[in-house]
Amino acid sequence: MVSARSPLILQASRRRVARAACFGVFVTVRLGAAEPLPPDAQPEAHAEIVIVGEAPQPLAAPKDPHVSGSVISGEALRQPGVGAADALRSAPGVQVVEVGGLGAPATASLRGATAAQTPVYFGGIRINDEVGGAANLAELPLFLVERIEVYRSHAPLFADEFGVGGAVFLEPRKPDGDALVLSGLVGSHQARGASGFVSRGDGSSGFIAGFELSGAENDYTFDDTRGSLYESRDDRSVRLENADATTHSVWLVGRERVGSAQVGLLVAHVAHEQGAPKLAQMRTEEARVAYARQLLALGAVLPIASWNGALELSSAATLATTEISDPLRELGLLTPGMRTPGERIQHTVRARQRFGERLSVTEQLSLSFERLRRDQMSGARFTRELTALRVAARAALAAELELARPVFASVLVATGCLGTRGGTGGFACREHTPSGRIGVSVRGATSELYANAGTYRRPPTLSELYGASILERGNPGLLPERGSTVELGVRYQHVDATGWRRFWIDAAAFARKSEDLVSRVVTAQGYVHPVNRKRARTLGAEVALGAAPAPFVDTRVAASFLDPRDTSPDRTTPNDLLPLHSRLIASARLELHGQPPGPLDEAALAAELVYQSSRYADPAGLGAIPEQAGLALELRARAIARRLTARVRVANALDARRFDIVGFPLPGRSVFGSLEATW
Repeated sequence: MVSARSPLILQASRRRVARAACFGVFVTVRLGAAEPLPPDAQPEAHAEIVIVGEAPQPLAAPKDPHVSGSVISGEALRQPGVGAADALRSAPGVQVVEVGGLGAPATASLRGATAAQTPVYFGGIRINDEVGGAANLAELPLFLVERIEVYRSHAPLFADEFGVGGAVFLEPRKPDGDALVLSGLVGSHQARGASGFVSRGDGSSGFIAGFELSGAENDYTFDDTRGSLYESRDDRSVRLENADATTHSVWLVGRERVGSAQVGLLVAHVAHEQGAPKLAQMRTEEARVAYARQLLALGAVLPIASWNGALELSSAATLATTEISDPLRELGLLTPGMRTPGERIQHTVRARQRFGERLSVTEQLSLSFERLRRDQMSGARFTRELTALRVAARAALAAELELARPVFASVLVATGCLGTRGGTGGFACREHTPSGRIGVSVRGATSELYANAGTYRRPPTLSELYGASILERGNPGLLPERGSTVELGVRYQHVDATGWRRFWIDAAAFARKSEDLVSRVVTAQGYVHPVNRKRARTLGAEVALGAAPAPFVDTRVAASFLDPRDTSPDRTTPNDLLPLHSRLIASARLELHGQPPGPLDEAALAAELVYQSSRYADPAGLGAIPEQAGLALELRARAIARRLTARVRVANALDARRFDIVGFPLPGRSVFGSLEATW
């Protein structure tokens, strides 16, 4: 069983962590350090660095205000039973896929892209690299996250991968004062958890160390179709089995001022074990899967007065292992066990300069090494089946020029050279990845109009080529995808004389044309398989708006419209809609908050509704995942000088039937509660 072998995974992972750490420290000593620090926060620590351009609009994500973006922060990240996937559901342009209840795997994608095409970063480290494939959002610790930045358009320069899927950045808390925070969680389906962190220091020097322990049986009931998805007369209510999940993780974020430089450190270990799910309501009895991931990053920002800017140096390592135990051969792996270890090491040099009052330039060079292996159980031991390696070098340049206030122009150009080896053979620079974007924006004190156009080329990841998860099989015949995008957007906010933001709106329209687009389809055996679409085009629009008509009222509404079409000339099916993409996703939130009479310092009541239209499950359009909606109710109270916070959340309050992927049941009505204490 996986649970018995998990210590072996951790021991091997620790040895690889030590080797990667030595390598990372060596490069840090030679170059200066690495970068787990959020780029937008670094200039604030140095008076001699001039911030590039104007301060971004409050509605714009700070790393790149030239594209569509949004920020999720505050109570949206603190609700009990809410993971990163749930927090992202209300953001425009985001589609979330989850397989099960609390702690189960979940992924996110942007504007019709796949999860593998949407890079996700935690503290500057890319989570969904070639090692792990799509980012599993269930691994990420919201209790330690200060905000989530979503870039729905072409990814910003600070992402090391530019392409169709934008980017998602999770920024960890900064050490800002001495504090100890502990929190406990209980909920439906035997959910339980504890988390906490200790913070010491100020914004420029100090550390935050945190931990999280969580688990759930996820033994909720659902309507079993008994293999006939479209015939309800033989349905029966059963309880989900072998769906339990447990996670434990430890995290350390540190900063230190060394002379004029800001040095940072990020270290993390995450271990997760669960029953292995299968699609189409085909339950498993003994199949198990265990994940282990270690992250290490070292970084420094060196202000350079002669540049009127800074030099940033970075080294980061990711080690990940997935181990599957399938003694009854329930998953169709043709083996009772499989293990996929992998490593990724990346070094980056970034320089930021400002020339006069109008021009700012950022240059970036990066080098990465990635390895993915696959071992199969043969008898009582694992034997090596595959070793895939990739070496990549990338160079990028971004510039912003003030043409005539308030008109700004921006440009981003990048190119990469990749060598990939699967099995035998030597390395060669066989893949070039040119990418670029140009844009213009007109900025006012309370509004901004922007437009941009870009092009990209993205080779398949190692996990897309060779497979790295229990639900996805690789396709070694995949071709690199390429395409172009255009976007037009507007932001506006109304602020009264007291500085109170009464109303805001963020709207954008976009179009994308792709060739050899990597898309996912579900096979007859119930697995997700990546394939190339010869040609595809996607049109879409997004709108998000909010209003605060009174100091105690906060309302938000968001809607995303998507029209993804397969325009391949050799398409053989009448249906041309790309599978697994909803054409409409909408959310609405109403919150009432204030200080009631009595001992409470604050009380809040909120309701949030998320709607998702139906999706085709296959290219032919023969199977569909029905439309669904979920209503969540939230209650929050603070007392004892705001040091004690109690939260209650009712998820899927109306107990609606919900599915994801193809027929996999999601939980019905669930109740979660948490208690948080701060010293």
